[in-house]
Amino acid sequence: MLGFGIGEVILILIVGIIVLGPDKLPNAIIEVLKFVRTIKKTMSDAKETLDREVNLAEIKKEALEYKERLENDMNKISEDIRDIKETEKDMQKSIDSVQNLFEDYKPKVINDKSSDLHQELDRNIK
Repeated sequence: MLGFGIGEVILILIVGIIVLGPDKLPNAIIEVLKFVRTIKKTMSDAKETLDREVNLAEIKKEALEYKERLENDMNKISEDIRDIKETEKDMQKSIDSVQNLFEDYKPKVINDKSSDLHQELDRNIK
């Protein structure tokens, strides 16, 4: 109950009989037991509420850790995307440079080939 032993309970009953008398003692015991039950229920509710709050605090802490990890991952992904875009720009510059070289070289090759073709025709005709 409240940490009372059998001897202490008997002593309280004897004092109760002397103070209250045998007529009022049963009602007094009922009221005391109701009060004790109410205190126990209140303490139990307080313990449950405290346990829920502690559990809620732990859940909030875990959620914040997950949020922080997610934000870090999102930042890394954003950096990777920026790097990929820079690489794409560099590759496009290289492609443009190669295309320009090809365009510069193409007329020269065509002219050289046509010149070779004319010479070949001239040899065959002679």
